[in-house]
Amino acid sequence: MAPKADYITELARLVVETRAEDLPTDVTCQAKLVLLDTVGVTVGGSGLPEVAALARAWTGHQGPATATILGRGLKAPV
Repeated sequence: MAPKADYITELARLVVETRAEDLPTDVTCQAKLVLLDTVGVTVGGSGLPEVAALARAWTGHQGPATATILGRGLKAPV
């Protein structure tokens, strides 16, 4: 079995060398739908009180606050 580093290197190579034109149309369309769904759910849920509570709890963790909490103007540790 190859070391994990070999798999990561191969995955990185594939990502760098793959062009959008190389992907099947249905894959590209599905990826766009998933991205739009993620953005929609993020924006739609950002004002909910449960999300505010989660954001407050998350920012209380220790570590460098480098991850942006979308819609909140806050950063939290990863």
